[in-house]
Order: sequence, then C-alpha cells, then structure tokens
Amino acid sequence: MANSFKDKYFPTISLFAICLVTTFLLALVYGMTKDTIDVRAAEDAASARRSVMAAADRFEPLDGEETLDPTAVIQAVYGAYAGDDLIGYAYDAVTTGYGGDVKSIVGVTVDDLLISGLRVTQHKETSYNYIKQRDNGCQRGASNHGGTYRERSRSMSKALNTFKNGIVTENPVLRLVLGTCPTLAVTTAAINGIGMGLATMAVLTASNILISLLRNVISDKVRIPSYVVIIAGFTTIVQLLMQAYLPSIYTALGIYIPLIVVNCIILGRAESFASKN
Repeated sequence: MANSFKDKYFPTISLFAICLVTTFLLALVYGMTKDTIDVRAAEDAASARRSVMAAADRFEPLDGEETLDPTAVIQAVYGAYAGDDLIGYAYDAVTTGYGGDVKSIVGVTVDDLLISGLRVTQHKETSYNYIKQRDNGCQRGASNHGGTYRERSRSMSKALNTFKNGIVTENPVLRLVLGTCPTLAVTTAAINGIGMGLATMAVLTASNILISLLRNVISDKVRIPSYVVIIAGFTTIVQLLMQAYLPSIYTALGIYIPLIVVNCIILGRAESFASKN
C-alpha cells in the first residue's frame, strides 16, 4: 500500500510542492522590485516626453482624450506646455510586435500637427542596439610587497589555466555547441555578452544548488518538469532584478532573458551533475 501511494501520488505531490515554493519566491521578489520598477518606468516615461517635445517645460495629463482614438493605440494623452501656452501633445501609444506590446511616446506640435519626436519606451523585440559604457577612468595597478615569487607564479598559472578552461577549452558553447542562440544574438557589444553571461551564471548556480539539495525529494518520473519549473523560477527572479536595478542591460537583452529557461547548458547540467551530487 505504501509503495503504491509513493508510486502514484508522490511525484505529483513533489512537483506541486516545488511549484508552490517557486511561486512564493517569485511573489517575494516581485513585491521587493515592484515599486522600483514602477518608479523607473515613470521616470523613463517623463524623460521620453521631454525628449519628444524639448520645448515644453511641463506635461499635464488630458483625461479622456485617449477615448477619441478608434484604433485604441493611444493609451494616454499629455498636454505639453511652455509657460502657460499649449505647444503640443505627447501620446502614449501601444502597438503589437513579434515579442509582445511595443510602447512608445509620440510628440505632435499643436500649430502644424507635425511629429516633433518619437521614442520607444518598452519592447520585447530582439535588440541590436549597442550600449555605450562611459570611461570612468578606472586605473589598474600592481604592487609587489615581497614574498615567494614561485608560489605566486604557480598560483597565477593555476588561476590562468582555470580561466582558460572555462572560457575556451571546456566552454560548452565552443565544445558542445550548446546555448548558441543567445550567445550569437546578444554579443553585439561586450557589455551585452557580459550581462547575459552573468545572468545565465546566476540562474545556473542557483538552480543547480536547489536541485542538488532536493535530489532525494524530486521523483524520477517528474524530474524534468521539476527542473524546468526551478530554472524558470530563477530566470524570472533574475529578470525582475535586472528590470529593477539594471534597466539598460535589461532593455538591451530583451527577449533573450526569458530564453535562459530553455538553455540546454542549464538543463543538461541539472540532469547530469546536480541531480546526482
């Protein structure tokens, strides 16, 4: 009877428990990042309005004006004022793209009804924009305070070999041709590649630690769905954190952050190593 219960119901119960814990973690992280994401979204929207109507010194919402658009593309309308004079309008527009909604702000002058500017504020399309990183004048230095040169040389050589193995010799992308889609898509700039690499590493490390801790709890019959739920949970957590605290990298990586879930390297590592150690 006990074996029958374990065979029939334990896999379902274990998968349900994993989903429940993952949902709780997602709700916790969402609650932590929601206010920051909302504040950044409001700041970005205000900055976008200023960029499409540079002559305006303030913007005031015009309630009800969006209902005049029969296409429902216009979501909100703001009046652009220079002093007391109305000089134009800023329209919050939403259209549908390949990856979801594309939100933009369009500026229109009030006199000749010409478009004064357009700025995309949110999208999930593939991005080929470069993120420019300012030179902060970081300086590198090295000093020698004595000690044994040979020991330092061996330590340095070992560190270099470890680094070389991870980057070149044992790199899954180069040796096993895994995870090539995000690798080729986001490496238009070094900062994009570093951002995707760190995000993938965070998901890989966190998910494998949890899978290793739960390896005796997860049933073999539902191990792949359990791994996918755990990996998807940590991917969403990383996505929320990047959206809240690293918005520029989040915007540059776009749709490729959620695609970490289906990265073969992470699932393969969970199946071959984390579940057995």
